[in-house]
Amino acid sequence: MAKAPAPAWKVKRSPAGRIVNIERRSEYDVTHYSFHIIDPTWGHVTIKMSGHPPFGA
Repeated sequence: MAKAPAPAWKVKRSPAGRIVNIERRSEYDVTHYSFHIIDPTWGHVTIKMSGHPPFGA
């Protein structure tokens, strides 16, 4: 398990609840899980998956 950079949105809202500012940032807040597979044909293969939506691999 490790932390990896991922795009994140910082959203500011007005007191009325309307969005007034959206800022795209890159943060180290997404946990990734690495699976190591040792295959006789392919050798060492590592699969890295995110535990957060959209569950990219």
